[in-house]
Amino acid sequence: MNKVIVFIFSSLLATANIYAQNNNKPNVIFIVADDLGNGDVGYNGTSNIPTPNIDRIAKEGVIFDTGYVTAAVCGPSRAGFMTGKYGQSFGFEDNPGPFRQNETIKPGIPTSEKMLSEYMKEAGYKTAAYGKWHIGGIEEATSLMPTNRGFDEYYGFLEGANAYYPIPEKNNPMYEGLEKAPKNDTYLTDLFAERAISFIEKNKNELFFVYIPFNAVHTPLTAPEKYLKEFKDIEDKKRRTLCAMQYGMDINIGLILDKLVELDLYDNTMIVFISDNGGYPTKNASYNFPYKGHKGDYWEGGIRIPFAIKWPSNIKIDADKFSKPVSSMDVLPTIMAVIGESDKVGDDVVGKNLLPYVQGKNNDAPHEILNWRINAKWAIRDLDWKAVYNQKTKKVELYNISKDISEENDLAQEHPEQVERLTKLHEEWESKMISPQWGWVPRYAGKYRSEAYVNKLDKSNKNNHKKK
Repeated sequence: MNKVIVFIFSSLLATANIYAQNNNKPNVIFIVADDLGNGDVGYNGTSNIPTPNIDRIAKEGVIFDTGYVTAAVCGPSRAGFMTGKYGQSFGFEDNPGPFRQNETIKPGIPTSEKMLSEYMKEAGYKTAAYGKWHIGGIEEATSLMPTNRGFDEYYGFLEGANAYYPIPEKNNPMYEGLEKAPKNDTYLTDLFAERAISFIEKNKNELFFVYIPFNAVHTPLTAPEKYLKEFKDIEDKKRRTLCAMQYGMDINIGLILDKLVELDLYDNTMIVFISDNGGYPTKNASYNFPYKGHKGDYWEGGIRIPFAIKWPSNIKIDADKFSKPVSSMDVLPTIMAVIGESDKVGDDVVGKNLLPYVQGKNNDAPHEILNWRINAKWAIRDLDWKAVYNQKTKKVELYNISKDISEENDLAQEHPEQVERLTKLHEEWESKMISPQWGWVPRYAGKYRSEAYVNKLDKSNKNNHKKK
């Protein structure tokens, strides 16, 4: 009898310890959409795609309506939010891929850079990723693959795009851990959510961090009939399929939320939702309204994205919308603050913990200056002004972005002093970055890129690279 009592008491104590642990630290789910336009989520006013579950995250949390990513294309954008840094600080400027390799450089986030998943693993979390990776890892560089970068489990593909019904013998195979996965006929968006739900169920008594980088709504445009039938009245085939793909992603996000509710974990789970860059209307028929430009551009349409965070219930937030500029780099330090691990964040992390700002404890802007660069394209924003280098015209455009979010009125001729100021600030930022480690190495052409400046920048890049 005594042994039975001891066993019961030990079991209750273990359960209590798990409960106390989960009460002190929340679970974290980080959801990333791919090429999702700002105008294509309900809370931003979309007209023909129901997104009740994405809207639920936004409604129950904070909408960051001036939320930016660090790059207008997928890979370097992901490098930014997974490290809390500008990818240019470690040479991750353009998309990786087998066609960009050489004998010494394997594209991806180098192992010298600590990733969010590695922080979470060290903090005692069970970790999993399901979806598009695109930040390193091939058969010859497995050290850069997810299960060698802090994730206990991974299912997905490593490159930038894939068929939604993958064919194993194609060039971008599916992986489970470090091994190629067998053929699965489930629609990828559904499959990634199924995997995430299974992981949550399996680890319901543990702390968990689940990263779900859906490849929806990236091309190739593909959707099953169960989602397409909801949009049969839309005549444009691209738009009809895009709507179905996003509707399917939203349904699957809802299934994940429902599982959290079912397991009584919803209130103690932090959920982050962003897109990796803006939509690409000509290719996937997405809407970036009211912003100018698209994926690949450094006008707002390429880098200003849907961004919302639903907080654990024990964190009290002042407002349901935050309008000062924030960056996807802020995701890492904000998550670390919420789980009580801010002291573990490296001093070189550029992102800011957003908690004090949304709680009204800090009324400043998290970022007074934000910079972007890919190859010859670049942009910089301060609180009111934004300069964008137009690669086609080889001129710097200037916008009062706080008043002109659609970037309709180029004020460069009227305010040359602002163009000069912002260009100088951007050049100062560039001097602290290193040269791209793969892809096309830029040689900054145009009126604001003199030969003397290029030589100076190249020298600085070499010195910084040596330090790295």
